[in-house]
Amino acid sequence: MQVMLAEENRMLRARLKEASIHGRDVKQLEPKVEAARREAAEKSVVEKTIAQAQLASENEVLRLRVSYQKGRDKKALDHEIEQAREDAGACGH
Repeated sequence: MQVMLAEENRMLRARLKEASIHGRDVKQLEPKVEAARREAAEKSVVEKTIAQAQLASENEVLRLRVSYQKGRDKKALDHEIEQAREDAGACGH
């Protein structure tokens, strides 16, 4: 029993020593992954810049359209309503 336990402890120590030499936790990504992330980030920046430029252009067109608009609400009553008011005022006074 002691011999088996000693053998298992020796094997466990050997595995722990090997693991500590190789290191199991990687602190940085593989170069391919880093390159792909950089490329995706650059692509995102370009797409965002294009979208912002397009939005600015659309906003400018909209501002121009709004600036050309004239007042469309009537500033005076219809002729019939004006006539009815005048008639009502003449009768009442």
